Amino acid sequence: MGHIGNTVQTAFTSFDKQTITGTGGTTYTLTHSVANEREIEVFVNNVRQEPSVAYNVSGNTLTMTGNVASTDDFYVVFQGKAVQTVTHPSDQPMQATTGTFSSNVDVGGSLLVDTIKEGTGTNTALTIDSNGNILKPNLICFDYYLSANQNLTNSVWTKLAFNTKAFERGGNNFNTTDNKFVAPIDGIYMFTTQVNHHADTFASGYQYSGFYKNGSAYRYTSGLRIQNQQIKADHTQTGSVMMELSANDYVEVYAYNDSSGTPVVFGGIGRCGFSGYLVG
Repeated sequence: MGHIGNTVQTAFTSFDKQTITGTGGTTYTLTHSVANEREIEVFVNNVRQEPSVAYNVSGNTLTMTGNVASTDDFYVVFQGKAVQTVTHPSDQPMQATTGTFSSNVDVGGSLLVDTIKEGTGTNTALTIDSNGNILKPNLICFDYYLSANQNLTNSVWTKLAFNTKAFERGGNNFNTTDNKFVAPIDGIYMFTTQVNHHADTFASGYQYSGFYKNGSAYRYTSGLRIQNQQIKADHTQTGSVMMELSANDYVEVYAYNDSSGTPVVFGGIGRCGFSGYLVG
């Protein structure tokens, strides 16, 4: 079995004793289960009995080869109960070895560990390299961008179609079919977007972009009002937001432009993107 700490030492201090009243029979119940006959000493009338010859043990059942009368002085000393682990030295770091722990572990000093896995030991939740860098190989995160220009409907909030993946981890949570991120688990998430607006001619107008949660407007990233401008105009808007999401909640990015003509969002990995990750 694995353990935390230095190699376990033993100390023999006090021995647990059980006094038994004979019934005239051979079978008796011990107060502690033991692995084999050698973990206990059995005395009848103060004479130590020979393990496997005078008695046998299975769990907490003691079987004598001869009957024990009620007048006999009959008792058991548990040798296995005397083994103890000593206190971990306060001036030494804790070291982890492979193993399973069924209860909490109190670490008073340093805990030296390379990898932390979830309960079944299948998926790596966290690693720490030799420089102390903490990595989360299965962190829920994504980055998608708009690969080509997208026309907007004038004066209408239009969902942006981020159709190209830069990277994604922790599952396929961003769907390029309906252009939404769907939260796989409850948690706090951080999102960032960048939108490059373009319009051919402005008399006056507004350009906005923003985050939507479950189909409703949640937060503007930024906005711009242009007045009396008669030339082509490009404006890049960026913004971030933190959201508390339940599993299956979804997040989208929308853009708005009420310029004359057909407003456009410019595509390209450096111009228009949507990214996010699970904070915790």
